[in-house]
Amino acid sequence: MTYTYVNGRVGVKDKIRKSTLAFKRRRANAHRQNCAQTAKKEAQEGKTYESGIGLNLDLNTTVTADLKRVFSRYGKEGVIAILSKPPSSLLSASPHVTTTTKLLATMLKYFDENMQH
Repeated sequence: MTYTYVNGRVGVKDKIRKSTLAFKRRRANAHRQNCAQTAKKEAQEGKTYESGIGLNLDLNTTVTADLKRVFSRYGKEGVIAILSKPPSSLLSASPHVTTTTKLLATMLKYFDENMQH
């Protein structure tokens, strides 16, 4: 048996398998479950991914108020330290912090412009 014969035979069997109704139902069901799980998580946590997410600050959140206090007390270095290093809490297995320079720059620019006395 040559490589092309085996590969061709495998390819044909794969096409036959993927054209069955059972395969299509399993694939559609897996897709529905994935979409439902994403919708459930987004309802609990908010959007997990979106183009430009985090570049528009919501001024009415406690997180923004806390960052304003950090900025007024410790300046840019304090905000960068808070956002780019994981917290020391044992409860945070997956901290929501960022090292994205674009996001950090946007936040610092906002604080520079709006926190001047």
